[in-house]
Amino acid sequence: MRCFSIPVETGNATIGDGSLPKTIESILNELKPEAAYFAEENGNRTGFIFFDLKDTSQIPTVPSPGSLLSTRKSNSIQQ
Repeated sequence: MRCFSIPVETGNATIGDGSLPKTIESILNELKPEAAYFAEENGNRTGFIFFDLKDTSQIPTVPSPGSLLSTRKSNSIQQ
């Protein structure tokens, strides 16, 4: 699972300029997740993307909006 949070100001700006939807779409196309959920958590826009991680060596290559938009992110791997 990839979890990411985007502060409100950053989220609003990137939605306004169109970059957030394009970024999320490209990540979803690349990961081909089993499920993706988006919600508010602690006042931030938050996403939870569930995908099949075949090997832990893939972790550094898994993209997130956080890495592309300079936001907070976290990794959670469930087996």
